Amino acid sequence: MSQKWAEFRSQARHPLRLRAVFWAVVLAAGGIAWVDQSELVLASVQVGNSVPPVPALAALVVLAFLNPLLRWIRLGLTRKDRLFIYLFVAVAVSIPSVQVLTMIFAFLTAPTYLASPQNRFADLTVLFPRWWAPTNPKVIRYFYEGQVSGKVPWAAWCGPLLTWTLILSALYLALHALLSLFRRPWQEQERLTYPLLRLPLALVGEPVSGRSLWRDGVFWLGFGASVVFNGLNMLRTFDASIPAPGRGINVGRWFVDPPWNAIRPMSISFRPEIFGISYFMPADVLLTCGVGYVLLRLSGVVRSAWGQEVITSAYDYQEISSGAFIALAGLLFWQARHPLKATLSLRSKDRGEPMAGRTAWAAALGGYLVCAWIFWQAGMAGPLALLHVGLLLIFGFVYARMRAETGATTTYLFPFWQQQSTLLNFLGSDGLAFGRDLRSLGLLASVGGLSRGVFPSCAAYSGEGLALADAEGLRPRAASWMLLAGAGFGIVGGLLSHLLLTYRHGFNLLDAGGGGRIGYRLYLATQQYDWVARWLTDPLPPQSSKVWATIGGALGALALSLARWHWLGFPFHPLGFAMATAYGYHLWAPFLFIWLFKGALLRWVGIRGYRRALPFFLGLVLGHYLFAGAVWGGLGALGWERVKSYIIHFA
Repeated sequence: MSQKWAEFRSQARHPLRLRAVFWAVVLAAGGIAWVDQSELVLASVQVGNSVPPVPALAALVVLAFLNPLLRWIRLGLTRKDRLFIYLFVAVAVSIPSVQVLTMIFAFLTAPTYLASPQNRFADLTVLFPRWWAPTNPKVIRYFYEGQVSGKVPWAAWCGPLLTWTLILSALYLALHALLSLFRRPWQEQERLTYPLLRLPLALVGEPVSGRSLWRDGVFWLGFGASVVFNGLNMLRTFDASIPAPGRGINVGRWFVDPPWNAIRPMSISFRPEIFGISYFMPADVLLTCGVGYVLLRLSGVVRSAWGQEVITSAYDYQEISSGAFIALAGLLFWQARHPLKATLSLRSKDRGEPMAGRTAWAAALGGYLVCAWIFWQAGMAGPLALLHVGLLLIFGFVYARMRAETGATTTYLFPFWQQQSTLLNFLGSDGLAFGRDLRSLGLLASVGGLSRGVFPSCAAYSGEGLALADAEGLRPRAASWMLLAGAGFGIVGGLLSHLLLTYRHGFNLLDAGGGGRIGYRLYLATQQYDWVARWLTDPLPPQSSKVWATIGGALGALALSLARWHWLGFPFHPLGFAMATAYGYHLWAPFLFIWLFKGALLRWVGIRGYRRALPFFLGLVLGHYLFAGAVWGGLGALGWERVKSYIIHFA
C-alpha cells in the first residue's frame, strides 16, 4: 500500500514546465554576469560564494515582483515553478565564483607564466599534454596581462576547455548521484531537516510559525538587525567617526605573554548569517563545535607551557579534520548499508526517486573513474589519481551531509588542501609519485584548484535540491535534471566568461583586484609549484606528526559516533567536531552564544517561545543576504569604489 501511495505521489507531483526552464536560463545567465562583474572584474563582494548564493535568492525576489505581470499575460509562474528555477540558478551561479573556476585557472597556468631560470617550473609544464593546459608562453602571457583586442586564442584553449568541462561535469555527476542514493536514508529514515531550505521557501511564501513571513513583525526585527549591522559598517566607509560594530572582536590581542599568547589568533566573528542559521542547528552540534575549538586553542597554550615551540594560524587543525571527514564518510556508508544494498537489487522500486538505483551507482562510480582516468592519461600515477579523486569525493560528500543536518552557511567548511596534503603526509613526496617521473607531482600541483577551491562543495545544492523536491511536491527526476543542467550551465558559462574577461583585462589585474602583480589565487598556485620544485632536489619524507593528527581526528569522530549510539542524550556530535577542526575560527563564538540562548529560551519560555523566535533568526539571515549581499553587492558590481572599504566575505 505504501509503495502504491509513493507511486501516486510521484505521478501527482508538479511537472517541469518550459516557462520555468526559460526563466531559469535567463536568471542564471544574469547571475553569472553579476558574479563575474562583482567578484572577478571589480574584486568586490563575493556574491557567488554565499550559501545559498545571493543571485539565487535575488532571483526569487525578482520573480515575486514580475509574477503579477506574467500572470496578466497568462505566463505566470507557480510557487513550484519558482522552486525549480531556484534549483537551477543556485548551482549555476555558485560555480563561476573566484573560489571555484578562478582558482582552477590559476593553478593550470601559473607555472608557464612564472617559469624562470631560478625555478624549475618549465621542467614541470613541458610535460603537460596540450589538452590539459596551454603551455605556449605567448598565449599565457596574454592571459595574465591582457591585450588590446581582447581576442581569446580559442585554438590553444579548445582542448583544455573540453578536458576541464568533462572533469568538472564528471565530478559533479558522481557527487549528485551519490547524494541521490542517500536521499531516502537521510530524508525518510534519519529525517534530516535541511535548514537552509527555509530561505528559498520563505521567499516563495512558505508560512513560518503558522503565519506569513512578510507580515510577521518578529521577522522584520531580525531583518532590521542585519540591515542596521551592515548599514553602520557601510556608513563608516564614508565617515570614520561613525560607530560601527565591525567584523568581529580580536580576542587574541588580550593575550600577549607566553604561554597564553599561543591561543592567538582567536576572534569572535560577527557574521549575521552564522548567528541566524545556528538557531536551526542541533544543540549538540553547536556545543561540540564551540567547546571543541576552544579546547583545541587551549591545547596550544598547554604545549607552550611545556616548552614546545607553538606556531599558530587560524586553521591549525586541518589534518585532524581530514581524519574526521574520512571516518565520517565510512560511518555514513555503514549506517546506510541496508538501503544502499536495496538500490542494487533488480527488484528495487525506483519510481519516485531522482535517479534509478543502479543508474545512480553507475553514475557515481563512472564519474569517479572518468576523473581518475583523465588524470592518469595526463601523466599522473594511477594510484595517485584514484586516491586524490577519492578524497575530493569524500570531502564533498561529508560537506553535503553537514549542510543537510546543520545548514552551515560557509563553502569552506572542509579541510581545504588536505585532499593532497593527507596523501603527502602519509607517503612523502617520493611515495606520492608512485615511481613515476616528476610529471606526476607537477600534475598534482596543477589540480590544486580543486583541493584549495570549493568546487566539490557545490554538490551540496543537489542534496538540498532533492530534499526540496520531495518536501514541496516537485517531480524528483525533473528536479534532478534541473540540478545537473544548472551545473553544466555554470561550468560551461563560467569557463567561457573567465577566458573572455581575462584576455580583455588580464588575469593579474583581475586576481589582484588592481592592487599588484601577484593576486591571491596566483600566490597560492605559486606556493604549490614551489613546493614541488623543492621536492625534486630535497624530497619530503612522510610527516609522522601530521599522520598521527589525521589518525587522531578519525578516532575522535569514531569515538563520538559510538558514544552517541550507546548513550541516549550524549551531548556531543561528531559533525560538530569535524566543523570545529575545519573552520572553527569563525564558528565557535556564534555557535556557543546561540547554544546558550536556545537553552535559556527553552528552559524559561518553552517550545512556544522557541518557535516564535524562528522568524527573527530567519530574518537575520535573509536581511544579511538581501541587503548586504544584493544591495551592497549590486553597488559593487556597478563599480562603486566604497564597497571595497567594507568587503563582506560570505565564504
